Amino acid sequence: MRSAFTLALISGLMLTTTLPTFDIDQAQVSLGAATEAGVPYAEDHVLVKLKPGAQIQALGPNTEGVFDRWREVPVPPGKTPQEVVHEMAGRLDVELAELDYEVQLDPGLSPVALGEAGTLAVNDPLAGFQWHFPAAQVDAAWTESTGQGVVVAIVDTGISQGGEDLACHTFIDPYNAITETVGTSAADDDNGHGTHVAGTVAQCTNNGVGVAGIAYDAQLMPVKVLDAGGSGLISVIAQGIDWARGHGADVINLSLGGCCASSVLTDAIDAAHAAGIVIVAAAGNSGSGSIAFPASHPDVIAVGAVDYNRDRTFYSNGGSGLDLVAPGGDNTQDANGDGHPDGVLQETFEVTGMTKTFGYYYLQGTSMATAHVTGAVALMLSLRPEASPQTIRSVLDSTTQDLGAPGFDTSYGHGLLQMRDALDELAIRDTAAPTWATGARLKVSRYGENDLVLSWNGASDDVGVTGYRLRLMGTSGFDVAGTSAPVTGLSPGTAYRFEVQARDESGNWSQPLAAVVHTARHFTDIAGQAFRQDILWLSGEDITRGCNPPVNDEFCPGRVLNRQTMSAFLVRALGLTVNSHPPFIDVAAGGVFAEDIGRLATAGITRGCNPPDNDEFCPSGPVTRAALAALLVRALDLDENTHVGFVDVPAGSVFAEDIGRLATAGITQGCNPPHNDRFCPDGLVTRGQLAAFLHRALSLERP
Repeated sequence: MRSAFTLALISGLMLTTTLPTFDIDQAQVSLGAATEAGVPYAEDHVLVKLKPGAQIQALGPNTEGVFDRWREVPVPPGKTPQEVVHEMAGRLDVELAELDYEVQLDPGLSPVALGEAGTLAVNDPLAGFQWHFPAAQVDAAWTESTGQGVVVAIVDTGISQGGEDLACHTFIDPYNAITETVGTSAADDDNGHGTHVAGTVAQCTNNGVGVAGIAYDAQLMPVKVLDAGGSGLISVIAQGIDWARGHGADVINLSLGGCCASSVLTDAIDAAHAAGIVIVAAAGNSGSGSIAFPASHPDVIAVGAVDYNRDRTFYSNGGSGLDLVAPGGDNTQDANGDGHPDGVLQETFEVTGMTKTFGYYYLQGTSMATAHVTGAVALMLSLRPEASPQTIRSVLDSTTQDLGAPGFDTSYGHGLLQMRDALDELAIRDTAAPTWATGARLKVSRYGENDLVLSWNGASDDVGVTGYRLRLMGTSGFDVAGTSAPVTGLSPGTAYRFEVQARDESGNWSQPLAAVVHTARHFTDIAGQAFRQDILWLSGEDITRGCNPPVNDEFCPGRVLNRQTMSAFLVRALGLTVNSHPPFIDVAAGGVFAEDIGRLATAGITRGCNPPDNDEFCPSGPVTRAALAALLVRALDLDENTHVGFVDVPAGSVFAEDIGRLATAGITQGCNPPHNDRFCPDGLVTRGQLAAFLHRALSLERP
């Protein structure tokens, strides 16, 4: 049973953005500013993100999926949610643990009923009262696009068709994320907010009834994440966004927000953005100088509100992350003198007891402004379906009417939405984004304790790639001319999620290449070591965790490697998970390395140490260079041998062919530089030497 989470129906509250970081061996605990500020949270469960490959069963009974690797973990009797967060964060199979926060809708913003009719260029009798449409060039935009072919997800309180003016729409994949049920009735609005927002986006138009909508030929996807009181859990909103992503939404409208950043919601937005979906969110209604989350997410178009006079409203949030403003209205004014409040007019309902009273109501808020921008995006995508989210955002920002201080400012962003100008600009733009070759990826070229060098494959474009943008998720990133860049100021032994995008001469951005990478641990005993960079690489790849648990601040580079430790290194390096091998008689069942040894044998990389029986593994036995050569040749499936041979490896000897194949692949160069005409087959391998062998081998295997 999920406890209530109330999210600002913008009427919204503001979230402050905090950058998530993940420790390799211990997940981050996310309690943060919301707890300090007294923001409510779910008492019956916490949110946990599993590490890749971890199993849900490992978290215990009664866990529920949220999406992807996120799970709800119940709070057992006698424990607090904070205690469970800390407990979960201490597990090796958990990447992140956090509370499921609540946010509350601002009180006191009641709808105002419309009394009289007006006129506009369409035959909807009340459209003349929609002063906010001409202010954003909606009527002019209709001659270019009406939103046909675009699916808009309204992630809100649901949408109701109980009135007279929304019957033209057949909803696409309606979903209730609170109850996890599908269908129109499941996603029915019981609050009124979602219906009002949906009407502004795509109300039936030129039907001789009621009011007009912006992208009236678009298709609506109701996704109910908030209840009748405007409440909903952060995790439910994340599920709603993920539903929209998985069911064909082109645009997601988030007329909601709250006080504090959430990792589960960030992950949902990241996934939707990576899928090419445009996401629009409300800046918030607290009159603050910083915008709400998720509007503050770098990949979300953040929308503030202006009144009839095109002044920033008293309630609208601003800040450096604000993209633009749109009409949000002010019910305390009648600046146009039409005898009615200057709110945003749409069909919706009031609830009295169990009864919905439908009508045409003025509402105010950045929720209403957001719906205008979402409608504009639907018009744009109908005109140019191939346009990327970055292109849509760039065109919107560059075609606004400048308000306030010249150029960008924190009160109005780039300015007031102008839909016709945006459509005209989009029509003449090159919208073909750069593309990545199959197999392109973002990777680490060099590991450090406090820094990384990241590199990626070059992208291609019909008009030419002008550069790249590399960013740590949750930040705006920085521009890079080439295909690699150093990143500094990081913490040792920590996981970070980066992505890179290519930009062309027309300002189009490619889909992102993303990767989670780790900085190396800080080892106190590797300074000045010949194999230091190899050891840092081994740590960054999470193949080594140190030699002195539980502290693990040493690597012991000069220690001779034994066979059981070697098995653990190879299993982690190769990602081996299957163990179906009969146990070796000298390997204790349940021992520290028993599982690794079994996996290595199952993969056929080791056959034992006492041929022909091979029922022993000799776990404490040292590893020779010749034996390691054989293991790596099997692990990497190397079959080419064109090496001239080493003087201390007799032709036809047991390991001669393996050593030759290893040298041919460039994994070994010999043991006596600079001549390197010897291999030292009987030499014992140290942990530092193994780091060098594995670094070369895995770099060869994964270029």
